[in-house]
Amino acid sequence: MSLRQMMTAALAAVLVVGVMGTMNMLHGQSGPAGGTTIAVVDVAEVFENLEERGVIEADIRDKITAMQKWEQTKAAELTGLQSDMDIMDPNSDGFKKAIAELERKTIALRIERDVRQRKIQREMAQSLEGLYRKVVDGIGVVAAAEGYDLVLTKDRTPSLENASQQQILGMIQLRKTLYSNPQMDITQRVKTKLNNDYNNTPQG
Repeated sequence: MSLRQMMTAALAAVLVVGVMGTMNMLHGQSGPAGGTTIAVVDVAEVFENLEERGVIEADIRDKITAMQKWEQTKAAELTGLQSDMDIMDPNSDGFKKAIAELERKTIALRIERDVRQRKIQREMAQSLEGLYRKVVDGIGVVAAAEGYDLVLTKDRTPSLENASQQQILGMIQLRKTLYSNPQMDITQRVKTKLNNDYNNTPQG
């Protein structure tokens, strides 16, 4: 699974939870006398079209690439040390020192690699949390401004071409929204708001 797919799946999985709380904070009132007004949002589409996400993904890819280059450099050092040992007398003091040095550098590489990987994962999680909050808040702001009381997730129709009957039934049961009037869809306006907010915010 690619970096983009991981981020999309993770965000789409948790977005619905936060939308309701944001709507309560921003709107706080029940709908007009006629009943509750409802909107739908394709949260995956919103996330896929966030300009800020592209910048974050590029930054993470650069950090992963930099770590890989660093690791390759360190691995080459270990290979060079191993090559030097191949021509040493196994009974010499130099050989014993080389073994100790090889072990020390191997352990240090593993520790440093783990630290760097954890740092990238932590930064990715923090970026994902930041996007999550912005998307939830953006949905709430748009919905409240347009007079909606409740926002539901607009499910995408999966491909059923090669699905078994049991799989199809399972997909139907998992769908949160079976039908929504296109006029209830505020996805495009949420995308526009979030990208405008990002582009109008000084970066740096």
